[in-house]
Amino acid sequence: MNINSFISSLNNAIKKKSLYVVFNYNNTNLHLCKIFFNHNFFFSYKKSINFKTGDIYLIAYLNYFNNKCSLNSVKRISKPSLPSYNSNYKLTFKKIKTNHFFVISSSKGIVSISDANKYKIGGLLLLNAY
Repeated sequence: MNINSFISSLNNAIKKKSLYVVFNYNNTNLHLCKIFFNHNFFFSYKKSINFKTGDIYLIAYLNYFNNKCSLNSVKRISKPSLPSYNSNYKLTFKKIKTNHFFVISSSKGIVSISDANKYKIGGLLLLNAY
């Protein structure tokens, strides 16, 4: 699960005010694109194939309002050297306190904090978007 490339590509696109971001196609990036799309950070996303090389990519189109991206920054919270596991109660408190968008890895897969509250589960905090 290589989330670092997802985060760095997304942050670079936000800084450049790019309309879209290109990710390598894998299950983790696909789940993250679905989550960001469902929470209106992405306008849309699609799978694209380079027929010359056979590589598969995900292209995500960023959502803009009044010439401003709906995302300011995305940061990784848990690192392999310092994992951050949280219960459902702690996740709810973090969302209320910071008003940020969190993505966690749980027993249900990669889910947003609102889905974690719906399932009443906790897990490993992956990233923070605001």
